[in-house]
Amino acid sequence: MVVAGKICYYHLSSHCSFSSKGAGKADWILKKGYKQQPGERTLEGFIKNNVSADAEVGLYTKSAAFNNNLKGIGGQFKRIGVDEYAGISPHVHQPIRNVAANGNIYGNTGRLTSNDGVTSPIQLDVKQLYDYLFNNKYRP
Repeated sequence: MVVAGKICYYHLSSHCSFSSKGAGKADWILKKGYKQQPGERTLEGFIKNNVSADAEVGLYTKSAAFNNNLKGIGGQFKRIGVDEYAGISPHVHQPIRNVAANGNIYGNTGRLTSNDGVTSPIQLDVKQLYDYLFNNKYRP
């Protein structure tokens, strides 16, 4: 379940906050006029305010470059969750693509941390979650 909310910037640590100084990593959202709400200064706070702890948010694509086999085109390519998974919280199940010798592409979401199938969120994950919540993208 997703509840309307706001976005914040995350980079390598759930304790990273907004900053208009330094490397400028949060500039894109600050320039859009975003004013973070109490409890939303970190990605962890943003996710907890916008994603139910009971379910992960699934992001979908219609791209044949992700999945093009007999089961269909596209599909769920990423899941974002609040709860702890393999010691990572929040966590993202990243896209995994396997290309068969016949050219069929089998896309899925990752399950292992050892092959980067499950990671801590990065800037792209935050942007995609924002697009899902506020721009109606990545819906089934």
